[in-house]
Amino acid sequence: GSAPVRTAITSSPSSWASALEPASSRPAESSAAVRDRGGEMSWLTLVEGMGSADGIGLLSRRWIVEALAAGRELHDSKLQHLAASDVTTELVFDAARDGDPLAVAVVRRLGEQFSRVCAAISKVFDTDLIIIAGGVASAVTPILDVIRQELPALVEPPVPRVVASRGQNR
Repeated sequence: GSAPVRTAITSSPSSWASALEPASSRPAESSAAVRDRGGEMSWLTLVEGMGSADGIGLLSRRWIVEALAAGRELHDSKLQHLAASDVTTELVFDAARDGDPLAVAVVRRLGEQFSRVCAAISKVFDTDLIIIAGGVASAVTPILDVIRQELPALVEPPVPRVVASRGQNR
């Protein structure tokens, strides 16, 4: 048989590396070159429910800002008094870690969205491992928890392992 495909993705689908063949057959490429190409995963806009190829950081900020702008019931969120320009990815993840209900809901939504991304990649490329890399890789543990919970319902066994780069796969 053929070697299993291992897929490395960044936290931004629009800049995901072309890591869809076995690593041993891929030439080395700088991350800057991969970013400059951009759009490799724009096909995700065609996947129902995906909506865009935006990454974890951008989506976390956008969804908090949208909730603030909509004036939704914020359930005593410590984020409710922030100006849109003050919302950072780090702040969202820190608030979620502290149990802030708005931030926790955003992290859950990110996990659900990236579960669909991982399912699509798994089904198209028959991969056994998906590595989330990029600027937010060290903070994605709560997203990984959601992905690991949701992914088995979205793909046939064997379910690919989804981990974060640099040992951040708790």
